[in-house]
Amino acid sequence: MSQTAAALLAAGIVGIVLLAVLLYLAARRKARAGTAKDERAKPVKAERSGGKSGGGAKPASRSAAPRSGKRKGTAPRKSRTDDGKVPQGRTLKTQDNFLPGGKKTGSAKERPVVVIEDNGKNELAVVPLSSRSGKDRTRLKNYQQGQSYYKHYVEIEDNEGKPIRINEKFKENHPNMDVSDKDVEKIRDKVFDHSKQSSANRKKIEKFRKK
Repeated sequence: MSQTAAALLAAGIVGIVLLAVLLYLAARRKARAGTAKDERAKPVKAERSGGKSGGGAKPASRSAAPRSGKRKGTAPRKSRTDDGKVPQGRTLKTQDNFLPGGKKTGSAKERPVVVIEDNGKNELAVVPLSSRSGKDRTRLKNYQQGQSYYKHYVEIEDNEGKPIRINEKFKENHPNMDVSDKDVEKIRDKVFDHSKQSSANRKKIEKFRKK
C-alpha cells in the first residue's frame, strides 16, 4: 500500500471516530434537555402524611386547633383574696357553744357560719346559718337547694370574747361551699337595715372595723 493510500485510510478512520463522538454528545444533550423539560412540566407534589396506605398521622382539623382567648365559664373561687383576706361568702364550721349565744346552752351542735366582712387583721364578722326555719331567720333560696337559712345576728367574737379567726374553733370550709356574692349582699342588707337586730348589728360592725 502506498503512503498516500495509508494516510487517506487513517484520516477516514479518524473522521469516523470524531463523527461517532459528535453524534454521541448530541444524543446526550438531547436526552438531558428532554429530562429537564419533563421535570419543569411535572413538578413533584409534596406527599401527604398518613395517606390511605400510609401510617402517618392525619393533618389536624381546624376544630382541633387551639383557640386564642380564655376559656368560657365561671372561674372557681379562691381560698383567699389577692391581699390574703378570707373572702366574703366563705363558710366556717364551728359549734353553737363557740358562739356568744350558744355558751349559755352549752350545745356542741355543729353550726356553719358565713363570713360577711374581714377587718384586715384576720378577724371576721360572721352570720350563723341554720337548716331549720324559725324566728329571726331568712331562707337562702339559691344556696344548697334552698335548704339553708341565715339568722339575723352578726357575730364578731367567740364564746370567750375573742375575735373570730380561722382556728380550732372556726374551721374554714372548701370554696365549693361558699355563699354567692349576691346572697351575701342580701344578708348584709337584712341584718344591717331590715331586721329587729339592725341597730345592735350596726354597733357590732362599727366596733369590729375600729379594732
